[in-house]
Amino acid sequence: MKPLKYLPHFGLLALIVFLITDIPKIVGTSSKIKSQLQQSEGSDSEGSHKEGSNGQNIPQKEKEKRMGIFHYNEGNKSFKDGRFDEAISHYRESIRADKSFTDSALRLALLQEAQGMDLQELDRMGHFVRAKPDDPEGYVVTIRLADRVGQREIVRQALGRLARIPGQQGVALSLSANLIARRTGIQESISLIEKAPVDLTEPENSDALAVLVRNLIQANRPEEALTRLLKAIEAHPEHADFHRLLG
Repeated sequence: MKPLKYLPHFGLLALIVFLITDIPKIVGTSSKIKSQLQQSEGSDSEGSHKEGSNGQNIPQKEKEKRMGIFHYNEGNKSFKDGRFDEAISHYRESIRADKSFTDSALRLALLQEAQGMDLQELDRMGHFVRAKPDDPEGYVVTIRLADRVGQREIVRQALGRLARIPGQQGVALSLSANLIARRTGIQESISLIEKAPVDLTEPENSDALAVLVRNLIQANRPEEALTRLLKAIEAHPEHADFHRLLG
C-alpha cells in the first residue's frame, strides 16, 4: 500500500479551509441530477404498497412507517414515468408520514434541486445529513445547494465532513479543486490537488485525479497529465476509471 494513503486527514482539511474563502457559483445540470436519482432509486417492491394499516390493529409508528414506504414507492414510480410534480408530492407525503424516512428527503432534494428550489431543499438536506452523517451523497448535494445560494460556511463544513468519511477524501478534494478553479483559476486548483496528502494512484481518489488531468490539459501541460494517468494505471491496471480518463 502507498504510504501517502495513511497521512492524517487534517492536512487535506486544512488545505480546503484555507483556500476556499470566496466560493463561486456551481452550475448544476438537471440531467445529471436525474441520473443521480435513478442511481439512488429504491425498489418499487420495498415495503408495503398499501396505505395505513389496511384494517389491521397495528401501532401508530408502524402505520406511519408503512405510509412513508407507500408514498416513497409511489414517488419512485411517478419519477420513472416522468411525472415529476407527482413524484415530489409523494416524497413530501412520505416525509410527513414518517420523518425518519430520510431516503425520501434525499430524493426530494435532488428532484427539487433540478427545479431550482435551492433554499428549501438546503434545509431539507440538513435533516438528511444529521440523520445519515456517513452518507457522502448527502454532503455532495448540500455543497451544490449551499454554493448556489451563497452559504459559504455550509460549503466549508460539508467539505470537511465529507473528507472525514473513509474513501471520500478524493471526492472532497475534487469538489474543492473545482471551486478553487472557478474562484482563482486553473493554476491554484492544480496546486491544491498536488499539495493535498492524497495518493492519486488509488482508485478511491480517481475523481481528484480526473480534475487534475483536466486542469493540466487546460493549462497546456498535457505531458504531465499523461504521466499522472500512466502512473495510476500502472499501480491499478484493473481500475476502469483510469482507462476512461486515458481514452
